[in-house]
Amino acid sequence: KKKKEIKKKSKAIPKIRLISKEIDNCFRNAYKNTINFIENKIDLINKNNLIGLHNCDEKQILPIRSIILNGDDVTFVTNAKIALSVTEQFLKEINNFESPIFKNKLSACAGICIANSHFPFNKAYEISEECCGSAKSKAKYIAQKDNSDVKSCLDFHVIYSGVTSDLQSIR
Repeated sequence: KKKKEIKKKSKAIPKIRLISKEIDNCFRNAYKNTINFIENKIDLINKNNLIGLHNCDEKQILPIRSIILNGDDVTFVTNAKIALSVTEQFLKEINNFESPIFKNKLSACAGICIANSHFPFNKAYEISEECCGSAKSKAKYIAQKDNSDVKSCLDFHVIYSGVTSDLQSIR
């Protein structure tokens, strides 16, 4: 019996690696395409004075920084005024990803914490993680209720002052 289990596992491991690599590819491409989306909107952002953009060596610095980009675990920081549209674009890119490995479209959930630039990063990160968890729960609930596939979803929270408890308690 153990030999059969070992053979099954040895066949499954390469498939799992292939799926993992394809998911990583999807999320990296989604991030890259989101950067392109921002670059294509820079003139509009400048024209409307939406956010203060900075230059360095005659190159415009984009208002986005990746913190984590590993498989389906992605964290980036951007200006609050464009956070929702940038995150929406990122999720659309994931939804549009086509792969022969996946029969259905991929989906993802996102959590956004909008906070003052002086707010402690670790606390903002915790809030965004909780928002992501909330979005996942909502997406699964809707899929179950509608008897459909899980769709991409996002949740956000705006912090106006210091936060001393978790998101659920605040809400």
